[in-house]
Amino acid sequence: MEQYAAVEINWLIYGSSGQKERAKGGVMERFRRHSLPEHPLNRHVKSIVQPRRVFNMIGCHEACRISGLSADSHGLPIMRHFREREPQQDVIRINHYAVRSLEEFREKQQRGRASGTQTSVPMEYFTRYDLNDIEDETAEPTKTKRLSLRNGCAYENENENAEQPRIVVSMTSFPAAITYATQAIRSLLTGSVLPDRLVLYLTLSQFREGELPEELVQLAETNPRFEIRDYPRDIRSYRKLIPALTDFPEALIVTVDDDVHYHRHMLRDLLALHERHPHAVLAHRAKRIHWGRPYRQWTKYRWYHFLLQRIHRSYLNLQTGVGGVLYPPHSLRPDMMKEELFTQLAPSTDDIWFWAAGVLNGYPVIPVPFGRNKPRGLHKPKQLSLKTTNFRGGTDRNLAALQAICKYYPELEQKIRQK
Repeated sequence: MEQYAAVEINWLIYGSSGQKERAKGGVMERFRRHSLPEHPLNRHVKSIVQPRRVFNMIGCHEACRISGLSADSHGLPIMRHFREREPQQDVIRINHYAVRSLEEFREKQQRGRASGTQTSVPMEYFTRYDLNDIEDETAEPTKTKRLSLRNGCAYENENENAEQPRIVVSMTSFPAAITYATQAIRSLLTGSVLPDRLVLYLTLSQFREGELPEELVQLAETNPRFEIRDYPRDIRSYRKLIPALTDFPEALIVTVDDDVHYHRHMLRDLLALHERHPHAVLAHRAKRIHWGRPYRQWTKYRWYHFLLQRIHRSYLNLQTGVGGVLYPPHSLRPDMMKEELFTQLAPSTDDIWFWAAGVLNGYPVIPVPFGRNKPRGLHKPKQLSLKTTNFRGGTDRNLAALQAICKYYPELEQKIRQK
């Protein structure tokens, strides 16, 4: 197959199996009825490509090739468009769970099409793809293995069959700052308490070939706790949390920055406080919001604030990500995790957005008493700092974001003004 630029693989559509509501278990266990293999809808394909010989994709299916032909699943060169070919499923196929249960399809309706061509999916789609002609007679489905991307290549996660991670540290970076990330990661991997998983989310398309530091790649290959994952859409600083919420929905997620050497007890202190206050977002570094004042006039929590009162639990507390922030499972309002929403209302102020999503979901912020709120920086240039970006040109983007969020969610202003 190496002589081809791409291999096109047909799918086999699985219907709802008559299920109306979401149930526990994976899709391969829950949906065992599929369409007739020769159904015209099964002519659709997904492509496995050689990135160096492809410059773009046509929708979600075909590759725009720089050179060479595409092959079918039998290894033969393709001479006709997939819509004009009979589907092949005898060598390899993709199980396409297009609708799942009726409840899950209604959620899909709200998300819209993956191609972005429709903001909602019509009910006609469910009728068309709910094909349940044949019971799958194969053995119990093999558990899928998660692939982690390291330096643009996919590796099997050797711990996939282990218990799902309960504590995940999540972070992000970008090409200009990636050299600092290696030092931050090493500090996290030498802590007194270690996470089950430390994930660095990158948009790999931003990096030139060989631009990832070799030290970082080797660390991902040799340390079972650490991995690099690709998140294809550039959502900037939101990338430190948004993909982790999907990948680890039941885990405690701690977000950190890429330009800080973390104290060895950073994670330990967050977890100890979580044991006592499980229904709050926790932060080593936090501010007290003063409604109507500029962001720089919001009060920072200092050591002396904890002398007479250890626990400051409030919806008016804003976590700031640099110190390390712990988000309990399901602590953020789900509808606020939509990319089109936060990139419009608060494109560069993720701390304020995540704070608002927690407050609107009933989760206040508690700063860690005598927390490690001044972590040692790694001397990343100020022009690369999000803090610099959010005050560029004299504009207080943090305050502007807060006002925009309150306008979109008026109940947020009501909630914090009551406090």
